[in-house]
Amino acid sequence: MNQIEKAIVLPSGAKPIDNYARYYAAGSANKVMVVYVIPPDEPPPYELRKGQRTWLTDYRMLPSINDGGCSVIEFSFDLQSSRFEHLLCNGEA
Repeated sequence: MNQIEKAIVLPSGAKPIDNYARYYAAGSANKVMVVYVIPPDEPPPYELRKGQRTWLTDYRMLPSINDGGCSVIEFSFDLQSSRFEHLLCNGEA
């Protein structure tokens, strides 16, 4: 998480990183799967608040949101090459 957050440049239109709840999980082939979400002011107790982060034991537990623009950013990070993949804001419904 620290390596990713130190190197990341968020997409144009995104808020500063501390505005996002940040979810990380191991994916396949040395990849880390990542979802950043701007949470509501009062998220449910089981969700993170802005500025918090967590490592999930299974990438299938990552939040799955189909729209949201730059309030949701999904990407992966290749541990071998230290490269970001598909670092984009979500689309709009």
